[in-house]
Amino acid sequence: MCRLLAYVGSPVLVADIVLWPARSIIKQSYDAKERKEDGSMHGHLSLGSLNGDGFGIGWYSDSIVAKATDPTPCVFTSVTPAWNNENLGRLSCKIVSPLVFAHVRAAMPGMPVSEQNCHPFQWGRYLFMHNGMVGGFMRIRRALLATLSDAAYDTVQSFHSDSAICFSIFLHHLPSLSVVQTPQALLQAMEATINTVLASQRAAGVTEVSLLNFVVSDGSTMLATRFIAGSEDEAPASLYYAEGSAFQRSPHAAASDGTAAGASDAYDGRGFDARQEPCSPTVNAATARHTSITGEGEYTLMYGAVGTRVVLVASEPITSSAGDWVAVPRNTVLIVSHNKGGCLNLLSSPLGACCAKARREEVARCLEAATGAAEVASRSWSLQRPPRGEAEPAQEGKPGGELPSGFGRADSTPGSLWLDGKAKVVAGEEQRLSGHSGPVLCLALCGERLFSSSTDLTIKVWDMAGGQCLATLTGHNKPVQSLWVAREHLYSTAGRYLRVWNIAEPSFPCVRVLQLPRNGGALGALAVDANNHIYVAGQDSVVRGFRPESCAADTGGVNGCLKVATGFECWRLGSLEFVRVLRGHRGSILTLFAFNEARLLLSGGRDNLIRCWDMETLVCRRTLSGHKNDIMSIAGLAPAAGPTASVAAAGGDGSPLGRSSSMERSAALFFVSASMDGTVRLWTGQSWACLQIFTAAAVHAPMPFLSAAVSARYLAAGSPDGQVRIWGTAEELLAAPAGLLPCATGHGAHSAAADQPVSSDASLRDDCWRGAKFLASLLESLGAEIKLSRPIEDKHPIVLGRLGRNPDRPTICFYGHYDVQPAMEREWLTHPWEVAAVNGYLYGRGTSDNKGPILGFVYAVKEMQEAVGGELAFNVAFVFEGEEENGSKGFKEAVQTNLHWFEGTQLIVISNTLWVGEQVPCLTYGMRGMISASIEVKGPQRDLHSGNEGGVFNEPLNDLTKVLASLVDGSNRICIPGFLDRVRPNTLAPALARLDNSAEFSLSGYRDALGVPQLVRAASTSELLRARWCEPALSVVDVRLGSDDDNGGEIDPFYRFGPTRFSVIPHAVVGNVSVRFVPDQDAEELITALRQHVDTVFAGLGSSNTVTVRVKSVGDWWEADPESRLFKMAERAVAREWGRAPLFVREGGTMPVASALEKMLGAPALLVPLGQASDACHLANERISRTNLVRGKNVIRNLLEEIAAV
Repeated sequence: MCRLLAYVGSPVLVADIVLWPARSIIKQSYDAKERKEDGSMHGHLSLGSLNGDGFGIGWYSDSIVAKATDPTPCVFTSVTPAWNNENLGRLSCKIVSPLVFAHVRAAMPGMPVSEQNCHPFQWGRYLFMHNGMVGGFMRIRRALLATLSDAAYDTVQSFHSDSAICFSIFLHHLPSLSVVQTPQALLQAMEATINTVLASQRAAGVTEVSLLNFVVSDGSTMLATRFIAGSEDEAPASLYYAEGSAFQRSPHAAASDGTAAGASDAYDGRGFDARQEPCSPTVNAATARHTSITGEGEYTLMYGAVGTRVVLVASEPITSSAGDWVAVPRNTVLIVSHNKGGCLNLLSSPLGACCAKARREEVARCLEAATGAAEVASRSWSLQRPPRGEAEPAQEGKPGGELPSGFGRADSTPGSLWLDGKAKVVAGEEQRLSGHSGPVLCLALCGERLFSSSTDLTIKVWDMAGGQCLATLTGHNKPVQSLWVAREHLYSTAGRYLRVWNIAEPSFPCVRVLQLPRNGGALGALAVDANNHIYVAGQDSVVRGFRPESCAADTGGVNGCLKVATGFECWRLGSLEFVRVLRGHRGSILTLFAFNEARLLLSGGRDNLIRCWDMETLVCRRTLSGHKNDIMSIAGLAPAAGPTASVAAAGGDGSPLGRSSSMERSAALFFVSASMDGTVRLWTGQSWACLQIFTAAAVHAPMPFLSAAVSARYLAAGSPDGQVRIWGTAEELLAAPAGLLPCATGHGAHSAAADQPVSSDASLRDDCWRGAKFLASLLESLGAEIKLSRPIEDKHPIVLGRLGRNPDRPTICFYGHYDVQPAMEREWLTHPWEVAAVNGYLYGRGTSDNKGPILGFVYAVKEMQEAVGGELAFNVAFVFEGEEENGSKGFKEAVQTNLHWFEGTQLIVISNTLWVGEQVPCLTYGMRGMISASIEVKGPQRDLHSGNEGGVFNEPLNDLTKVLASLVDGSNRICIPGFLDRVRPNTLAPALARLDNSAEFSLSGYRDALGVPQLVRAASTSELLRARWCEPALSVVDVRLGSDDDNGGEIDPFYRFGPTRFSVIPHAVVGNVSVRFVPDQDAEELITALRQHVDTVFAGLGSSNTVTVRVKSVGDWWEADPESRLFKMAERAVAREWGRAPLFVREGGTMPVASALEKMLGAPALLVPLGQASDACHLANERISRTNLVRGKNVIRNLLEEIAAV
């Protein structure tokens, strides 16, 4: 077989990769002296023979200037044996490159041996090499060539080589040969290349085995495949990969103690040196002869503190340490791409038939996120003192206020400093612990003991009270990558080994050693649950569980992790059942920490952000910013749980989707984050604010932090200089957080048992979350699948539910919203956040809009389930949003991203409108659209005094008043030209046919309900309803002083209502208008007409001020056909329950979600109101009749039964 090697990473001397390693591919090829035997060939051709059919190396320039002007690589090939080629020796001792390909060829019998056929092949910026063969190549060669475009056909370098033609097929599938492609495009081209070969083989009836180990690069991204087709029994050609911080010659002195595997990331105070220093013998071209022998030596992968900087892919391992290498799984592709700071991303993805669409989408999203991390700026954090003369506000108990004396104070602290006016800064540690000779990778605190591990292969045990090292634990021969303390044991992982230490004994003996299988790579993650079950994950992207009494894997492992953790996958403990992928970070996730009781998970990554995940709903609740560089470690403490809380296993009850909600407990949580920006931050879960920032004592450059641990008394952080820095923490701060910080749930005596899901109030986010989680639990009680989606970071989640997925049955989608309006009106007669039953009505905010109707629909489904005792005759899709009262931001994105949850939808049911009166049920068949716009007039640069400057310039408020007055006349008819065009006639006819004979609506009753002395355009009921429902309307709804550009658009209450307001001329004013439009009007045409009218009127004023029209939101009109089959079903459902036919009504209001869902799901919507006209939605004393709620539920059930019977 051929042998190949690819290197990506810090620039390296080619001889260190190709020539001198004792297990280089040249040595392997020479020692093997055979190819794969082929029994189909005759005579001596079937036997293996010496691999002397040529070789080649390819490399890219290390010069930044050269890369910019000429990105093409260089290739050297020869048909002479590589182990005896003097030119190879000369070149490899002079070339330094960050990306190297090397290949030793074993030609197929009958294939010409020439430099033209030697690998790697090069075209443009691409290098390509192949280990294996295309089965039946001579039979499908013409078919393969026929698939090529003219441009790709011209790239074929040898028509006798299956590898050369496969390279041209790859180039053919690229979007362009002249433009740099994304990793996603390269992956798609590789998948298409393999599919092209397989399709040609199927068409020709080829059954021979194909071994398609391809490696390709454009100088930045590299792909390597291990693929076999044609046989399920035969093994694919071997392929391995290894990753580390450097690839270097082993020091001569390191032979027995394993110290050669120490740190390669030397920290000199200025930063990590990403460039690898050659440690090879000094040679030059004159002495290059025989250097493959004289320069031979052992090489090793080095493991440093900060990420992967070197990746090697080889047909066989080229180092003696088996633990360095991971076997690439069968039919898998590796994608190596660059990240920020000289680090590399490594991702693995399945190929071929096993690569389902969902998996391909997952890989694409990971590649996109990994690529995005390279765009995140990183820098060191710098101290910022308050401006001279600015006093530090002392706000006791609030973030940024005064903390208890003694908390984190160091003698070297130059006073309290400020960051963004919020977090206190402590510069200088109280204590240092020195002893490690390499970067401190991991820390674990347990009581008065601190455990630290380093790249020096040791674990040190420290007495925190005395600051003394109690013991140094040895035994690992690789850097210790993780520590975990659980009761009387310390768990540690390094390389392929997991060690368990008894920390209850003074000698800290190692009591157990677990070893991973060969070719599985190094362990990188560790967790231990409450039952002492051990969970580990390593380079091979497999999660394994171990029973405490056994050294064997409990579950056999879970495969399928993506190597680059741009998102992370969740499994249930015990069974390791896959649950869901959580994503949101850009770039790799570097650290995770779980608060078990609060069901919270914290993640930190290369995008400088911390994300806080709710593990009940598996949705991100918060994103915390502030760090300026990679977040290397997160550790936490829940004070009520004691000092060992920080080492409890995630989901200790075995269920990451547990039902007990402990969101309030986040108020008592504290955690710390350590970053490469040189800071450790202390955060509170009460307000998700940063309370304090810790930095190292003054050095000539900021000291990065790699690890952190926190207890009730100490905060520890590990540094690249091998030292552990310690700060004290006040016990009272963590023991009694409720006394130090204000409780988030204090909204009065009644709030303890009630939620206030007001979407427009940021302080009530947790209440909205509880509302979403309540609905999720309610749907789960029906047996529905659930998902919480939140496309926009700071918006509340959309609850998705699905009950049944039978494609032969209709699917009904029900929409509702769980958020509500505020309830600040003084006119409330009952507590707005508690349901009060008074005279047959249920009072409380949200009873009618929209919690009551949601419960009516859910319980209608529940009753039908109980009635049939099994599956329903239809599927149900639920979608409940939490931002309907706040603009519905993110709703469309959530639906479009999750369209598979709505597959087969034939009807959308919405119950978010009202009856026209009090006694007769209604069905809504039309609603107006709405345009929310602002008209802003700007004048002087600042406010002016009306006594000093009044009357000498054009005042903005006077101008705005004249413009607003021009919009409508005295009868509220719109005066904007073209605004009444394209109004569909006769849209009121279906309503009038039934309302004319009903006492439900009268002009006098309507006038009294509004509380106005007189109605305009009210000569008859039909005229008023036409104006209210079927014609455009324009209303001025607000006039605000100031500009939308002032203070980020926020209104300053004192500015608006201060005591000097009557003597101030505002420099800018904004008038907000609400435009309602009807079928068949177009919103864009109306917006254009509004702008033209405003500009025309304003120009006529001759004012020196400026005017601007801004559109804030647009919602389309909606209409249903009362004669349609589904509408008739709804009519029968209402009549069956109420004993009378419903009224048909339109509404003057707007519900954009109706038309939006119709367009997205391709199904009609029905609006079935449950509430009466007097329900006072959005107003004080909101209510819903108990009768209407119960009978409305029955109407929904009748409708569902009608649909099921079709």
